[in-house]
Amino acid sequence: MKRCEFLRYALMTGATVPLAGSVLQSVTAEEVNKKTATNKAKVQPVSAKVSGAWDTVGVFTKPLDGYTSEEITEILARAGYNAIDLAFRKGGHIEPAAGGAALAAFVKIAAKAGLTVPMAVTDIISADDPQTATIIKAMADNGIKHYRFGEFKYDMKRSIADNLDLFRARMEKLGELNQRIGIRGELQNHVGVRFGSPVWDEYLVLRDIDSRYVGSQYDIRHAVAEGMQSWELALRAIADRIGTICIKDFTWNKLPNGSFAPLTVPMGDGIVDFDRYFKVLDELGVRCPISVHIEYPMLTSDEEKLPKKEQIDRIVAALSRDLAVLQKYVK
Repeated sequence: MKRCEFLRYALMTGATVPLAGSVLQSVTAEEVNKKTATNKAKVQPVSAKVSGAWDTVGVFTKPLDGYTSEEITEILARAGYNAIDLAFRKGGHIEPAAGGAALAAFVKIAAKAGLTVPMAVTDIISADDPQTATIIKAMADNGIKHYRFGEFKYDMKRSIADNLDLFRARMEKLGELNQRIGIRGELQNHVGVRFGSPVWDEYLVLRDIDSRYVGSQYDIRHAVAEGMQSWELALRAIADRIGTICIKDFTWNKLPNGSFAPLTVPMGDGIVDFDRYFKVLDELGVRCPISVHIEYPMLTSDEEKLPKKEQIDRIVAALSRDLAVLQKYVK
């Protein structure tokens, strides 16, 4: 990073660095105090302690998108869940191109099964896309309170500071749009090199944006895979931005070339320390909707050949098992 970029980034993030007198003179005490006051005003800290139930537990529909709406709602209701995290994106269970009517129909079917649809997963990454406002309004009109953004990619030809500036500008515009419509957009931290993968980059951008309209969908599986021992620090940094959480487990899988990659497994069979995770969430005062992600095969190759009804019975059993494990940690 060039010196000028570093200095600009350090001032932008509030980092403490030794600077030459000429540089310090360009930033007055009044400006620093004003920036600090603005940042504090936007932060909405959580309470030190909370009690009560995690009263919304749903399943992300991705592995069930090939089933009908009636079958999906039957599966989740039978498995004991009370909510749905709907894939409302290209290739998802409901395509955005299908419009608000298709979404409304799904929400109605879910309600008949005793399920709510408080959250959805989208491809949204820009408020400037002409379809974004239409998609967001359709969700808000149908009672969805939280939606997940699509993937934000780093431009490796730019500095990290410049990338964060660009992400911040996008998030601010999305926040303004969300505020007008009345909904909250959230960024999922995901293993890899995308924006949000290390969580710290997400924290640096979101800390200056109104958390009522833009926040974090915290994924403990991806957080542990990226920060095996330090995930708790990242969680503490982003805690007051969390609006929903993703639940799944994983272990390390050795590949033929000798490298290792995370492999998702049923909850409780992996290395995520859920006991510690939920104790920290309790300490930080976090209560929000939970989205259970099923990213392991629920059916064997032989079971996939079974009649649909028998397949559904086995999927219900797998989802019920994950819920039973989760209930050991949440009230």
